[in-house]
Amino acid sequence: SFSRNCAADAAVFQNTSVDDGVILSWSWFFDDPSSGPANSSNLPSPNHIFAEPGTYQVQLTVTDDCGDTDTLVRPVVVTDPASVSLAILPAGPVCSFQPVSFSPATSVGLGEVSDVQWNFGDGNSTTVVQPVHQYASANTFLVQLAARVAQCSKNATASLVVNPGVDVQFSSSGICSQQSVSFLNLSSQVGISHLWDFGDGQTSTALNPTHTYSNAGEYNVSLEIVSANGCVNQRSENKKIWSRPVPDFSLALPPFSCAGTPSQFTDLTPPPTDSNITSWSWAFGDVANGSSSQRNPAYVYTTSGSYSVTLTTTTNTGCSAFVNKTVTIAASPTATFTTGLACAGSPTQFTDTSTGIVARQWQIQSTTYTSLNPTHVFPAQGSFPVTLTVTGLNGCLNQRQQVVNVPVPIQPDFVTQNACATQVTTFQDASSASPSDPAVNWQWNFGSLGSAQGTAASRIFPTPQNYAVQLAVTSQSGCQYTRARTLAINTTPEARFVATPVAGAAPLTVDFTNTSSGATSYLWLFGDAGNSQSTVTSPAFTYLSLGTYPARLIAGLANGCRDTTTVHINVLVPAIDLSIDRFDLVVQPDGTRLPRVTITNRSNVPVRNPNLQLQLGSEQSVVETVVQTLQPGERLVRLMNARVGAGQTNFVCVSASTANDQVADNDRQCVSIGDPWLLLPPHPNPARDILWIQWTLTSSPFEVEVWNSTGQRVAAFTDVESTGGQRGIDVSRWAPGVYIIQLRAEGRVEQARVLIAR
Repeated sequence: SFSRNCAADAAVFQNTSVDDGVILSWSWFFDDPSSGPANSSNLPSPNHIFAEPGTYQVQLTVTDDCGDTDTLVRPVVVTDPASVSLAILPAGPVCSFQPVSFSPATSVGLGEVSDVQWNFGDGNSTTVVQPVHQYASANTFLVQLAARVAQCSKNATASLVVNPGVDVQFSSSGICSQQSVSFLNLSSQVGISHLWDFGDGQTSTALNPTHTYSNAGEYNVSLEIVSANGCVNQRSENKKIWSRPVPDFSLALPPFSCAGTPSQFTDLTPPPTDSNITSWSWAFGDVANGSSSQRNPAYVYTTSGSYSVTLTTTTNTGCSAFVNKTVTIAASPTATFTTGLACAGSPTQFTDTSTGIVARQWQIQSTTYTSLNPTHVFPAQGSFPVTLTVTGLNGCLNQRQQVVNVPVPIQPDFVTQNACATQVTTFQDASSASPSDPAVNWQWNFGSLGSAQGTAASRIFPTPQNYAVQLAVTSQSGCQYTRARTLAINTTPEARFVATPVAGAAPLTVDFTNTSSGATSYLWLFGDAGNSQSTVTSPAFTYLSLGTYPARLIAGLANGCRDTTTVHINVLVPAIDLSIDRFDLVVQPDGTRLPRVTITNRSNVPVRNPNLQLQLGSEQSVVETVVQTLQPGERLVRLMNARVGAGQTNFVCVSASTANDQVADNDRQCVSIGDPWLLLPPHPNPARDILWIQWTLTSSPFEVEVWNSTGQRVAAFTDVESTGGQRGIDVSRWAPGVYIIQLRAEGRVEQARVLIAR
């Protein structure tokens, strides 16, 4: 084969010989004697320049490795370069932003054109024989074309005038059928006319038109703009229009369209052929502005009536549509019920308070009831939903659910202490706690022995025997739990003892004599700082220090019952005070008088065997001993043995005495016989420190004065200043000597003498 067979141009020969062995040599003969030595060649694929046009018989002989040869002769027509031409179409002018179709113009036709190279003068080039090129700006561009025409190399140039055109650009918004699609002209400039072709047979000359596609599909949209210079620019794009959904829905009949219960809506929108519905938006038209994004929602209307419901459906391409329908929601009955006291293991009463009902169903735990007012037993604590479903006359349902809280039950129990007859037996609540429903009331029942309230109670059982005791515990919610037990009451001993003495100076040895009954064991607690004890039946104990000691005896039995008694032992500094509280004379049938004395031990220790001294007038005295121990605070009325005869004296005095009596102003009293008032002899006489002046006058005003031997008054007092029939005067600072005591009353004056000695 060969190429570029044009005069004065190198023709290229290509060896395509084949052999079953190996070709070792090639011999070419070009039939061009004017070329001289170049008329032949031994190269496999040589070049040769034919100087003149014409037809040449070119010969090729090949030899293989076996010595075989073969020769091929073919005519080669060499063209005259002058006989062919090359030009550029179009000559112009053209417009920018407008496709320009370029083509070589030759004398031999496009079939003889090859090896094309275009240069459009704007930096762009191509090897396409008939290219289409668009200029982005207006100018004069030098267009160059290089090609082989009839195997001859040819070049052509042209100055192409490009007038300013319009860069047509546009956009659109809206992709759904039956909805307005807006087209926006984004071209570089506005022309003198605009023509839109929407691809569905409809056009527009508006600058920025809108268009509605009736059907979904793919549409070729074009915009053609004519400029004032005559340039016509156009742009076309494919526009995809998607189907718009056609929404529809239905509402179920009662009981699925009733107030207060879920009303069931069903989407009936047919699926589009080119897309899928991916979202649903419901507006239920009530005052609550209820909405849903579910495909088939259930919505609860609180009241019956007509509602405008809107369903908007949207496809995966974004196309949407809505439909609005008026629906009717029927009136529902009202389910109401009350719950009685709920306690574990006890019947709980449920009462249906609904009205206008034709049927009902209770669901309590796993049990279903259809009765009007059922009872149900909750076996244990917990929170249990109770549901009442009622059916009205129109078939509508209504449901009410309440959670019944059954509290943790209290396990009633109690403990006792000291279950002993004739003693206080205590009872203490030991019931289990219920944090959610604590106990608030405790009722104890002791049968014939009465009842009590509170967490603790006590009772004295009179005899040892079995008694029935019951505890009823009521919780905060009102649940009541009961525990009954038989309580065995045991025999109780009786603790008694005598302490001798019970008071005295330290060291004080006290003998404790046990007089208890019914006991088998004894424990003495002496109450001292060392907590001394003894189990001897009748012990003795010595108290060494001042103080009050509770000596305690605990007498017990093997059944655990005990009795306790206590005597306080006072170890103290003795303060002796024996007083006469009353003194009078008791007239006897024979006319004599017996002295009657009331004495009181005002000491802090016992007083043993006090003496009573009876003074008959100013001469005779009698002493009697009271053989008795007076305990602190003990009072004794004593009728003395001595008799006072009629006319024997006009006054009688009595004095009580015991060792170490520390109070002297209360241990002597006197009475007069006959005369209603009398100044008694002062005592002691002689006196050193305290002088006691006594009188028997009780009601009349009086005055007492004391004069020394020089006639100077040294003391005086009146009845207003003195009570009790006597008064003590401190004479420790008076000068020794004789003093006169004078009593004035009712116009009378009585006197007595006293000696002050040192």
